Amino acid sequence: MTSPGRFYDALYAKTVKRWPHENVVGFIERNREALRGRPVLDNGCGAGRHSIYMAQRGIRALGIDVPRVAIQHARVWAEREAPSACFLVADSAALPLSDASMAGLISWEAMYYGDDKHVRRCVREALRVLQPGAPFLLLLKSKQDFRFERFERVSANTCASEQGLMMSCFDRDELAELLRPGAVEVAIETLAHSLHDGRDMVWNFSITGHKERGS
Repeated sequence: MTSPGRFYDALYAKTVKRWPHENVVGFIERNREALRGRPVLDNGCGAGRHSIYMAQRGIRALGIDVPRVAIQHARVWAEREAPSACFLVADSAALPLSDASMAGLISWEAMYYGDDKHVRRCVREALRVLQPGAPFLLLLKSKQDFRFERFERVSANTCASEQGLMMSCFDRDELAELLRPGAVEVAIETLAHSLHDGRDMVWNFSITGHKERGS
């Protein structure tokens, strides 16, 4: 399998997504007054598009990711457009943050890469660093995604992908189990779009909720 760090270093050296995803914008705007001036983690931030947006909206954004090329790009971008945004090279499965230190968290197009055990660690780490009652937004991969049937199956939840990366996929019942205990008010939205002139369908779950109070 390809090393995720090596793959994304090469990717971000060539191209960068600049515009925040509409689901992330919606989440931030719904929670902006509660999160203004408070620390929010962009978990798997890539080149920083969501961290930059949050910082421009008055949120103390902290972006973390493994690829150093992406983090360097994010830092340069932030110097120009959002100086308050901070970025660290770090692994989502072992966050260098204290318990209950974040007032919110997003993870978009990042947390489903890796084997099943890795993704589960990432989810537990995300809940660990959230303050009680804090909102979160996660994008995780559905088993309906074309890759789960077409590419080599590594385990019951994990397959290879066209990039040579491992990718873990879940159904709704497995997501509910994955977020217990620790998450409440969980809402799961199915997102789908086509690739390769409509021949292949990409299926994801957009998941919102809050850290359980008292946990």
